[in-house]
Amino acid sequence: MTGDDLYALLVLMRTSDSRAFLILEGESDVSALNGHINFDECQPIPGYGKPAVLKAMRIVEQQNMRSVAALVDRDWAGFLEEISQIQSVFYTDGFDLDSTIMAMKSVRDRVIINFSNAQRMSAYLERTNISDVIDVVVASAIVVSAVRYLCETGKIVGSAKDFPIDVVMNLDGGGVDELRTLELAMRKAGQTSPRAELALKDLSDVLNGLPAKVECCNGHDLARGLAQLMHKRLGSSALGGDLVERAMRSALGCHDLQSTQLFADLLNWGLTENRNIWTCPRQRTAAP
Repeated sequence: MTGDDLYALLVLMRTSDSRAFLILEGESDVSALNGHINFDECQPIPGYGKPAVLKAMRIVEQQNMRSVAALVDRDWAGFLEEISQIQSVFYTDGFDLDSTIMAMKSVRDRVIINFSNAQRMSAYLERTNISDVIDVVVASAIVVSAVRYLCETGKIVGSAKDFPIDVVMNLDGGGVDELRTLELAMRKAGQTSPRAELALKDLSDVLNGLPAKVECCNGHDLARGLAQLMHKRLGSSALGGDLVERAMRSALGCHDLQSTQLFADLLNWGLTENRNIWTCPRQRTAAP
């Protein structure tokens, strides 16, 4: 679906639906927030990709269409790129919605504890002297994020889509093989004899601009890495990243959601439209 198609859909829906429209990037984002959206006053709509959503919202702004907002992935905005200023477009706190959810310790602890063996997890934390298992995943996921940026900006010919983070992740919290990570991305793009060492300087420059925090990591990378860690070290049965993502979304409660800026942004936007977007209590407003 293109941005023009999405806008045409909004116009068609508006003929019979007076509720506020909240456009999200995809079906998974809709499912993650469905349990917290007030359907009496707000209709969530999947936009099938950030480019289409932003294009549709530019048309919405030009046509002065009321009661339409969008929530899109932050990606690199605020870290390595500027934030696009489009009316009623809001951004996830972290790299994407899954990253935002996994940044909440209360949410990920519920999932990790549910899937893991308590004794094995305790022994692992003591042996590695790690206080939070997500730090092990972030150490690798932030490198994959930096490689993804190099791929997307054309600095290297490579692909980080569906990246096999388990191949490069050090499950005991040690350093990540950056050269191996670059090489894998290049081979995924069809390079048979990649010169990965030539991109190490560019990779270092990107990493210097990215805080090594869960919020800077792609949610799919985090989920795949966490699934691997729980299976190999924490006593979980074999599970995939998709299951971890779904579990994290299901574990998201009102108290967790209320701690995010996206909750406040959409709450305050809804109030300007005389709409109550959330079913969660109005306990937070955005900073002026």
